[in-house]
Amino acid sequence: MSYDGIAGDRHVARVTIVVASRENGRTTITQNADLQLTFTGIAQGTASGPSTLDVLNPQAPWKIVRTTGRFAKGENVQAEESFTNMLRMTIDKEGIYRVTSDQLRNAGVPTDAAGARSIRVFGRGGMELPEPIDSAKVSTLREQPIIVRTNGDGSIRDVIFYASATTGWAKDGATIEHFINHYSTSSAYYLSYGGADGLRATARPGSTVEPTTRPSIVTGRVFNEEEIQSPYSSGSGRRWFGRTIENGGSIVVNTLLPGLVRSGNAEYRYVVAHRGSSSGTATFTENATFVAQSVIRAVPKYMDAYSTFGKGTISAQVLPSDGRSVLKIAYSCPDKASSGMLDWFEIHYPRQLQAADGEFEFWSVDGAGVHEYAVNGFSGDLFGVDVTDRTRPQVIENVSATGGMFVVREDLGTASRRYFLSSNLRSTSLSRITYPNLSTSPRGADLLVITHPSLQASAQRYADYRTSKGKVKATVITTEEIYAQFSYGMQDPTAIRDFIAMAYAQWSPRPSSVLFWGDGHFDYKNISTSQTNFIIPYESLDPDDQDYGLVTYTTDDFFVRVAGNDNRPELALGRLPVTSNSIGDRLTDKIRNYEGAASLDDWRTRITLIADDGQQGDGLSDRSTHLDQNEILADSYIPKEFQIRKLYMVEYPTENVARAGGNQP
Repeated sequence: MSYDGIAGDRHVARVTIVVASRENGRTTITQNADLQLTFTGIAQGTASGPSTLDVLNPQAPWKIVRTTGRFAKGENVQAEESFTNMLRMTIDKEGIYRVTSDQLRNAGVPTDAAGARSIRVFGRGGMELPEPIDSAKVSTLREQPIIVRTNGDGSIRDVIFYASATTGWAKDGATIEHFINHYSTSSAYYLSYGGADGLRATARPGSTVEPTTRPSIVTGRVFNEEEIQSPYSSGSGRRWFGRTIENGGSIVVNTLLPGLVRSGNAEYRYVVAHRGSSSGTATFTENATFVAQSVIRAVPKYMDAYSTFGKGTISAQVLPSDGRSVLKIAYSCPDKASSGMLDWFEIHYPRQLQAADGEFEFWSVDGAGVHEYAVNGFSGDLFGVDVTDRTRPQVIENVSATGGMFVVREDLGTASRRYFLSSNLRSTSLSRITYPNLSTSPRGADLLVITHPSLQASAQRYADYRTSKGKVKATVITTEEIYAQFSYGMQDPTAIRDFIAMAYAQWSPRPSSVLFWGDGHFDYKNISTSQTNFIIPYESLDPDDQDYGLVTYTTDDFFVRVAGNDNRPELALGRLPVTSNSIGDRLTDKIRNYEGAASLDDWRTRITLIADDGQQGDGLSDRSTHLDQNEILADSYIPKEFQIRKLYMVEYPTENVARAGGNQP
């Protein structure tokens, strides 16, 4: 017996029974068995009734504690207070931002001394919310210490704070690599006023010890990742490829390298892909100098594309003297109908300690002890922040006595740190929002109906009908409300999951089922379509070095896995792909008629079973998996009174289409 996770409010174990064994040339087959499971201790929680799960021992008295959703009251700012005065600030680029007193007054924010004390800023940067359920609390509001500069009478002059964007650099183990947010192109921070006093930033003092390391060069980093085309001919997943490289052709990408020092080495990391029935070759050259070459294996039948990761190193002396990269990527393949695609590339190069456009960001070099970095090229007000954790920026002291220079002097211990220095104070806009306070308002429901604001009218009509039946209490929540509270207004499927986790842990009654009232699609940023993504789905993120065709998937189960880091859902979930209120109203009418006035004709006994076929070739196939599952349903589960129609793709011929894979009518 092994623990299998949490389903609903019950811990579930998996019991494995050996039904056949072979010993000394003799095979023993177990025809039936009696099992007795003995537990130690006494269950602390008792269930109010038997479980509806299709498991053995469904009336077990043990259950999980109510705070399994990781939202115990009092643990976060949302559980302690509500917000009535909230403004949203959109962030397009990482930097130090300044909000002036005029901006605040125009937005209706008091700027007197009392108002100055209550200004607060909340944010966590532009990265995607973490998916493990144990991390659900990070989507709660996180207050950030800020600088509020005042006039002689204590009134506000301006507000200074650090903000992160949806792209940048992060450390994964020992590797520093770029990231992008797959769901949003801009990040956001909140500014509130009129409540409790806000957190104020105090600079972390620089070290007074003589430095052991004074680097004059750090590693500069730039990357290119364009999102232009889906790896899949029909579209799926979170990943997008960039430019197409025609067979036998090449593309050239010019990239500025601020502060380039033409000594030492430059490292290139990249991912390229192709669609081709034969192996293809991608060759990278920098300023006519060979960097690296990668072979991309042949794409078999039924697959869409293959990608591969590669890297190379060249002398920085090869780079052009005007401080830029001229990177050429060539592609060739025996399959004349093939084409290559660039996913992304990074360039890590030697960089002098010189600001570009009043900004400088860097990771400290390896090595313990006190480090000192003297960065020139600034003018005006100058600020420095330790952003190793961009969700918790820490203002640092400038130990320089010279204008236009920021000197970082800190004892780094054994860990490297990331710093952002700037005299270029960026501006942002303020827009008033209604903060939903979903955690603090008394709430409770059996059924959560989650919908897009444009579909709220029809969703409410359905919820009213469902509640009127007297069996469940239904409530409607919009994605706008969820994003406003759990992801600073940025769309992110994990925000929806975290809201459901919060409701499951805190509401009374807590929900047992969820209905998504709205359609969704994989194109989060509307790259290939302008269709509204009413309720975004959860799409898998394919690895960099991977074949594309069988690995991507979408699942709504993700949203209701809210207790325990396992794949078992806690709530029932369904989706009605509504795209307008008129369609939603018609669906409600159909449901009402089906439940109340529908005929009892034989249409109720008709069932259609559909099965995909397995991929052929390349050793990868799910073979007859889906067909077998349908046959098991037909033979063992569906009552004989039902009329079954089977649509199995294996029964239809495949038509090969250039660059689009195989089609079956």
